[in-house]
Amino acid sequence: MGAKLKPILKELQKNLMTGISYMMPLIIIAGVTMGVTSLLGSVFFDVSVFTEEVLAAQGSPILDFITWCYNAGSLMFTIMYPVFAGYISFGIADRPGLAPGFLGGLLVVQMVTGFLGAILAGYVAGYSILCLNKSIKINRKYIGVKTLFLLPLLGSIIVLLASKFVIAYIGIGFSSLSQWLITSIGTEGGALLSAGLGAARAFDFGGPVNKMAGTIGKQLYFDTGYSYIALVLGALVAPIGLGLSPYFARIFTKKEIFDPQLKQGALSCLILGFLGISEAVLPFIILYPVIIPISMIGTAVAGAIGFSLGASVFPGGIYGFYMWPLIENVWGFLIALAVGVLIVCTLMFFYRLRVYNKEQLEQEEQVKSVE
Repeated sequence: MGAKLKPILKELQKNLMTGISYMMPLIIIAGVTMGVTSLLGSVFFDVSVFTEEVLAAQGSPILDFITWCYNAGSLMFTIMYPVFAGYISFGIADRPGLAPGFLGGLLVVQMVTGFLGAILAGYVAGYSILCLNKSIKINRKYIGVKTLFLLPLLGSIIVLLASKFVIAYIGIGFSSLSQWLITSIGTEGGALLSAGLGAARAFDFGGPVNKMAGTIGKQLYFDTGYSYIALVLGALVAPIGLGLSPYFARIFTKKEIFDPQLKQGALSCLILGFLGISEAVLPFIILYPVIIPISMIGTAVAGAIGFSLGASVFPGGIYGFYMWPLIENVWGFLIALAVGVLIVCTLMFFYRLRVYNKEQLEQEEQVKSVE
C-alpha cells in the first residue's frame, strides 16, 4: 500500500511545487514593495496608514507616488492565489488547466478561504481537465476546439460548482471553529486569550482564521482597550523564525539539514518577516506542513508573554521593524518576539534533524544492500 501511495504523493507534491514556483516571485515583490513604501512613508512623512484623508492633509506629490506604489504591491497580493491555483492546475493538465485554475483562485480570494482553498481549487481544476481530456474523444482535426474551448469551459463549470458547494465552506468552518475556541476562553484570561489569538493568526497566514483573529483582536481593542500585540507577533514570529532556521541549524550541526528550497528562500522569508509580511511562509508550508503547529506554538507563547509584559500597539496594517518604536513597552515586545522566534527555530531544527538522520540511515542501508 505504501509503495503504491508514494508515487501519488510525489506527483501531488510536484504539482504543488509548480504552483509555488510561480507564486513565490509575486509574494516577494508584493511584500517588498509594500514594506519599502511603508518605510518611506513612515520615515519621511510620518504616515503609516495611507488613507485619502491623510493624503489630502499632506498634499505631497511624492507621498502620492509612494501611496500608488503601496497600492500596487497590495494589488499584487490579490493575484497570489489565482496564480497559485492556476499553475497547480497547469502542472496537472498543462495549458487547458490554466483558465479553470485561475478562476478557482479568484473565487478563493472572494470567499477568503486562504491557501488551503487555493490548493483545492488548483487540484479540482487540474484533475477535472485531466479526466475530461481522457473521456471526451474528438476528431483529431478538431483538437484545437477541444483544448482551447471545450476543456477550459467544462473545467471552469466544475470549479465553479466545487467552489460554491465545497471550498466555500472551508473558510466558514475554520472561522466558526476558531471563533468558538477563542471566544470560549473569555476576556478574563488576557494572557491565555492572547495565546489563542496569536496561534490563530499563525494558522493560515492570510486565510480565514488569520483574518477572523485580526477582526476579534481589533474589536476587543476598540471596545475594551485589550492589547493587540499578540496579533502583531502572530504576523512576525513565523517568517522570522523560519527564515533563521537554516542558519540556526548550520551553527549547531555544521551541516545542511534543510531542503534546498528552504535554504534558498530563507533570506527572503527573513527579510519579509522583518517587513511584517507573514505570507512569506506560505510556500514552505507545502514542503513542511509541520510549520503550522510549530508556528502556532511559537506565536502562542510570544502572544502570552507580550501581553504579560504590557506591550501594546494600535491595530494597523503593516508591522515592519520601522513601526516597532511606536509600540508601547517595546522591550516587552522584543522579548516576546525573541522567545517566539527561538521556539520556532528550535522546533524546526529538531524536526529537520530527525528527518535528516532518518534519510541518512536509509541511504546507508541502500548502499549496504547494493554491496
